[in-house]
Amino acid sequence: MSIYKIPCNSCDGKYIGQTSQYLQERIKAHKYAKTASTALTKHKTETDHNFNFQDTSILASEHNNFKRNILEMIHINLENNAINSKSEINNLSKIYRPILS
Repeated sequence: MSIYKIPCNSCDGKYIGQTSQYLQERIKAHKYAKTASTALTKHKTETDHNFNFQDTSILASEHNNFKRNILEMIHINLENNAINSKSEINNLSKIYRPILS
């Protein structure tokens, strides 16, 4: 039940994600994903970059799904080098964006 960050080995990009499962299981899914269902897989496929899964860090923990989604949007907004699609933060009210910057 966490929000996590995985750095790219080849550039300054960082992937911010959230999961309700054990983090190790989610990382394993990222490692072996074949389709670009996440920004991480899309970045890996389009740039031929690899991610440093061993350097994954937990940014926050939250059991409530709604709150976890909000926290993920906040962390994507705060990360200057996020490779996440900016559409992922569309549900974060524009009122909060200046406060978070």
